[in-house]
Amino acid sequence: MQKVPADNKWYMRYVVREIILSVLEDMDLKYPVVTEERKHDFEELKASLEKEIAENKYDLLRFYFFCNRIVEMKKQRKRKLNVQALVLLGLLCVCLLLLTVGIVSCNMNHSKNPEVTPTPTTDTYKPDENKINDTEYEGTILKKTDDAGKDYINSTLFLGDSNTARFLTFTDSDKKTFTTKENSIGVVGMGIDAISTMPVIDFSTGRFTMVDAVKILQPQRIIITFGTNNLSGKSTDATNFIERYTKQLKAIEEAYPYADLIVNAIPPVSEKRDYPNVTMTQIDAYNKAIVKMCEENDWKFLNSSEVLKDAKTGYAASGIMDHDGLHLSKKGLTTLFQYFREHSYITEDDRPKPLNAIPTIIGVPSGLFTVNPLTNKDFTQDEATSTSCGENAWGDDSGGCYCNKGYTGDPYAGCVVEENEEPTSSPEATSTPTPTIVPTVAPTAAPTPVVTSVPTTAPTVAPTPIATSVPTIVPTIEPTATPVSEPVITATPTIVPETGEMPDSTNTEDINQEEDSNANE
Repeated sequence: MQKVPADNKWYMRYVVREIILSVLEDMDLKYPVVTEERKHDFEELKASLEKEIAENKYDLLRFYFFCNRIVEMKKQRKRKLNVQALVLLGLLCVCLLLLTVGIVSCNMNHSKNPEVTPTPTTDTYKPDENKINDTEYEGTILKKTDDAGKDYINSTLFLGDSNTARFLTFTDSDKKTFTTKENSIGVVGMGIDAISTMPVIDFSTGRFTMVDAVKILQPQRIIITFGTNNLSGKSTDATNFIERYTKQLKAIEEAYPYADLIVNAIPPVSEKRDYPNVTMTQIDAYNKAIVKMCEENDWKFLNSSEVLKDAKTGYAASGIMDHDGLHLSKKGLTTLFQYFREHSYITEDDRPKPLNAIPTIIGVPSGLFTVNPLTNKDFTQDEATSTSCGENAWGDDSGGCYCNKGYTGDPYAGCVVEENEEPTSSPEATSTPTPTIVPTVAPTAAPTPVVTSVPTTAPTVAPTPIATSVPTIVPTIEPTATPVSEPVITATPTIVPETGEMPDSTNTEDINQEEDSNANE
């Protein structure tokens, strides 16, 4: 069986053609060969005809038609062979086409939902068998409180496996990830034993374990969610698991004793899931053992399973889990974080002040665990993003993918950083007075002198503030009397050059305001 890519039409046709030609060559098709016996029959017929021709010359025409018939028969045999070959070729093409369509359809279905179709399990689960009694663990199980808000979440450090890693891949109602790399360390495929032994987070100063990271980050409180990757079946004996879990939590407490430790319950799974070895029977038993561990060590317990479970079946509620039945969906994460905020644990902040400077946080590198601990098989993808939305994106329960805030969709590159062509904040416009009068380059009129019988040394009428007509080169009024002596005119109308002064102070102020406005713009 050969896979034929269908995303490139010409290449697909080329591959199909080569396959067909290869099959035909292997069949070694040949034209029919005339046997010696058949040749002998022809010779006998030929001799018989020649004898008849000799006896009857008029039978020559009959011989001609006979030979023509022989030729025609050979052509028919050849055409028949060609038809058979074409029919065979057509059948091969149809088969290959059906095969190609099947392969493409399979690949398309896999791309939409890369996880294996969930299969029902044979787990005989009894939801009330290991149900946690809240009154039995008074003071250990966190009770319902007022909504502590996002500040409570931001001041909390979250440690966990792939479900915790999802805090950074999905967004809340504000289109912001549930946590940031500053307050979340989630490692895909991680179990409890790696908490103090395996370096899992990169700072600018190096790679550190979760225990060391807690000491560096100096959180006020820690919510820890582990256990899923330590499940293996129906066993309800959690003795060994609790011993190892306790050891790791005490290592965190010893590294930074000022943080409040809060242990979250192992999330439930769907009735139909891709991991049949992960059972609700074992999850309930382990959670009951975890709450007892918290009571013995004065740690707090978050019984978040009570809001993630279906009240009747005991399995994860509808829409809470992703397609594989193991990882929390966006709806599940939203429900979980609302539970965190409404079951808060706020104590006096007794951390040594001032806090030590925190080096630059790079984050959790991908691929720290290459083998899925629940199947002992290689990871086929990042289990923290099972909706296959890719980096900088989130998916909903319907399989849709959406880019995180600040990112935009690209058909080839996925979600990329959104480029703002316009500034994020527009400068505030400062209103400036608009000049009411636009001064002309030169005054439109020169003062009109009133000439008396004897011209005076200066014009008797002052120029008007705003000229209303185009100035003339010479005065428009001639003297009415001839002077006794040659008049001496000491003043002439002044024509302001094109780059001259403003007609008055008001216009000058307007120009200054206009220049200021232009500068502001």
